[in-house]
Amino acid sequence: MQAILNKDLFVCEQVQKPINGMICLIDKKESGGYDKIKEDHAACLYNVITQEATPWIRSTYLAQVEQCCDLSEVDVDRTYEFGFDPTTKEYKVICMWIISGWELQKFEGCGEYTLYENTEGNEADYKMCEILTLGKDTAWRRIDKVPPYAYYQYKDIFGSVYSNGSIYWTMYEGLRPILVAFDVGSEEYRVIPDFDMIGIDRHMSYCLMAFDEHLPAVKNVDNHTITLWILDDDCDKNTSTTNSSNIKWTKEIIMLPLCWTYKCVRLHVVEGTEYLIL
Repeated sequence: MQAILNKDLFVCEQVQKPINGMICLIDKKESGGYDKIKEDHAACLYNVITQEATPWIRSTYLAQVEQCCDLSEVDVDRTYEFGFDPTTKEYKVICMWIISGWELQKFEGCGEYTLYENTEGNEADYKMCEILTLGKDTAWRRIDKVPPYAYYQYKDIFGSVYSNGSIYWTMYEGLRPILVAFDVGSEEYRVIPDFDMIGIDRHMSYCLMAFDEHLPAVKNVDNHTITLWILDDDCDKNTSTTNSSNIKWTKEIIMLPLCWTYKCVRLHVVEGTEYLIL
């Protein structure tokens, strides 16, 4: 890693959630309006203790897309995730793309192509996922299997969670919530089945969190009670995306000290302990 000036480092678009004292920074320049100008993003890894950072590595995906279509006529959405592989001790940043628009022409090499039916005209989109091993890779790498995600559906509300080598997030198939787990080491995703069977639904106040290397789904049941459904992830990592026989959820109930009417109670972990803060 090399030291760089802070004034150059923190002129960036996003700061991802820290992992082990390391922070992933995203530099993404983009202007809106009718004269849209979109530039590809860059990422680097910043060490909070030593104040050192890896070089910025910029993606070239949009430059390739721009050769085939007018970027001012399409919508570009990106979702970033930051994770850690405990086996190799490597940090990775994932970028999941959706490029959509009317009359979007199909061209090779730009991702999974979907043409929507029953629409006026030809509305289509490309989905693509690229990964950067921070401090090691000199360029972004694409992966074949694009994880299911929805940029616009509740991501800012529920967010994503890193825990024990995997990144978790929720999305919806219609009204049905699903839980997606992306394994940072293998760079493959799993859809954890029966997420709605533990009582999670679109109208329930819930969130994900990391606790003691496990993933609890936290539900506000009523004004007196919070329920934690804790996923046995070590067991789940060996299952397929369709086999739910080995999925194990453990239920824990927390009684609130007060009757908090109409309150959305959030839990925060005290790192290195078994304590939670309401």
